[in-house]
Amino acid sequence: MKQWLTLILSLCLCQINAQEYTAPLRDNVLLRSGETPRNLAQKPSLLGLPFFEDFVHGGVYPDAEKWSDHYVYITNTMARAPISAGAATFDGLNEIGIPYDSLIAFSLVSADSLTSQAIDLSTYAPSDSLYLSFFYQARGNGFAPKPADSFLLFLQQSNGVWRQVWKTQGDTSTQWHQVMIPVNDTGYFHEQFKMRWVNKATMGVGNSHWHLDYIRLDANRHYLDTSLQDLAMSNVQSSMLNDFSAMPYRHFKTNPQQFMAGTLAAVIHNNSSTAQNLDLHLQANLLPDGTVLHSDNTNGSIAPYTLSSFSLPAYALPDLPA
Repeated sequence: MKQWLTLILSLCLCQINAQEYTAPLRDNVLLRSGETPRNLAQKPSLLGLPFFEDFVHGGVYPDAEKWSDHYVYITNTMARAPISAGAATFDGLNEIGIPYDSLIAFSLVSADSLTSQAIDLSTYAPSDSLYLSFFYQARGNGFAPKPADSFLLFLQQSNGVWRQVWKTQGDTSTQWHQVMIPVNDTGYFHEQFKMRWVNKATMGVGNSHWHLDYIRLDANRHYLDTSLQDLAMSNVQSSMLNDFSAMPYRHFKTNPQQFMAGTLAAVIHNNSSTAQNLDLHLQANLLPDGTVLHSDNTNGSIAPYTLSSFSLPAYALPDLPA
């Protein structure tokens, strides 16, 4: 009996001393239970210039019209203050949200990659001044890459060889950085030109996060061509609910007014070098007939390279079914 009491007391003491802590994901539940990776076989037609990607298309996998693999995770929440809504997140989890190889946990190997479909550059030459630019961010709302981790860019030459043209090491900062890469080697000017971003990360957990956004490849650019001259939604619009992004209808209908938010907000990113005026409109339609439930607007000015939040009053819902 004394031994049992000692055991129970020991268990109680362990529970009292337990501490909460934040740890990396061992898997990605959304990818494991969400959409199935599509067949991303090579496109029958080649892409051309300009090439542009801001990852706003929707879905958790890259757009198959532009990308030939699906290892990265497209999300509105992992990056911090993205250039525009949606960014590609690189981590240590594969396309179905589990570690690449749990048997070699905590070893450092290549993890996620993002490879473009073939882009036809056969009609261009070094004199056309092609530049590839993109923004990247370490950590974001995830975990900072370790000092030994890295983020790399490769370009494919006409002989099929992938050439590394850029690399950065692990970083604890959450600042967005823009990179400008000249595409001026004669080996790049062929019909099957491709771009590939790769991260090297600690395997076995979903840490070492990198985020990629706003990729541009075009001719007649220069190394100072960094201004985007663009107003974009930086995050998904706020929820109509007070404390949740979704909830069971049977719960909501018990007291709709209690759960409804009083305002709706949108975060707008002025990515340009000058102040921009904004006229923001809100319209709510009832499906499937499109009946207009509510319409409103607001306006203002946003300073260069600044995030601003704009709010509008929420609208009353129509009569809800029991």
